[in-house]
Amino acid sequence: MQCLAMIGRFQFVSGADEKVLRVFTAPRNFVENLSSISGVSLEKLYLGEMVGLPEGAAVPALGLSNKAVFQEDTAGQTVEGEENASPSSQDYFQSCSLTEPPTEDHLLQNTLWPETQKLYGHSYEVFSVACNRAQTLIASACKASKRDHAAIILWSTVTWKQLQSLPFHNLTVTQMAFSPNGKFLLAVSRDRKWSLWKCKDSPAEPEAAFSLFACTDPNMAVHSRIIWSCDWTPDSKYFITGSRDKKVVIWGDCCSVEANKREGPAATQLDFSALEVGDSVTAVSIGPVLASDGRYVVFCPLCCLRCPNALVVLPLNLSLCSYSCVTVRRRIVHHRNQIFGCNVCVASASLMTHGSNITL
Repeated sequence: MQCLAMIGRFQFVSGADEKVLRVFTAPRNFVENLSSISGVSLEKLYLGEMVGLPEGAAVPALGLSNKAVFQEDTAGQTVEGEENASPSSQDYFQSCSLTEPPTEDHLLQNTLWPETQKLYGHSYEVFSVACNRAQTLIASACKASKRDHAAIILWSTVTWKQLQSLPFHNLTVTQMAFSPNGKFLLAVSRDRKWSLWKCKDSPAEPEAAFSLFACTDPNMAVHSRIIWSCDWTPDSKYFITGSRDKKVVIWGDCCSVEANKREGPAATQLDFSALEVGDSVTAVSIGPVLASDGRYVVFCPLCCLRCPNALVVLPLNLSLCSYSCVTVRRRIVHHRNQIFGCNVCVASASLMTHGSNITL
């Protein structure tokens, strides 16, 4: 698996070394067991209607993916009899009731999420994917060595159809991020450029269209190597980019620029401040809330030969005309190998990282 984005609490879209995006949805049996284990009622846990949810998922004997199993399918298995419903001879799903965290055997079969959609449109392997906060749009990009294949594709989560293609970059788009207010889509690429797209309609619209709002100044390239990662501040004013050139760059104020926008993306100039962190930046993530002193908190994994698993925490104080930062507040060491990504959970105020040693 190369990339993943949550669409809702019980649905996600993922991409791997293939041209297709796959959408998975939690089955009824999983939601009921989670409610039983956590003690949270189904009404609070699953805000939408549970009508139409599959009971579970089954893996075909010769299949590479799984398929949804509905209530009528499980009823048919019971009627046919045990001799015809052997798990070794055909697809199967056995509903189970759990009151404690499942064992490995249950995880392998009874907690599978069925694949509910396949999205086709990319010419090469999917590399990055993102979903907006309103859960109405998905942005995806694939591996690319020329402009035609590096275009970002927007999908609707209502119809699961392709809405728009956004061509700009010349090489693989490494990461994308929708702003928290849904007005902007940010993309960074192997071509050392970033692009900022603005929503023409209401961000909550299921088929909102985007146009290029700002991009890297061709006469003043701040990053000199691949840009690996990007993220937004919780107020949607600033965004941050991290690159192999050992720089973390803060850009904005996007809201102020939007109010004074001139025609053409090239005419849009964003203030920026570059911070040298000493080693290649592999990912960046900004905390969803401000620190006690009113500063943003940036988490920045580094690819360091001396310490390849270091996670740097940076306190940033950003104002309309100036940026100040500037000291490394803390280094966290946990992974044994390089950290490839990090994300801050809003609900639990926790930080999750994943590294090349296949650990979270």
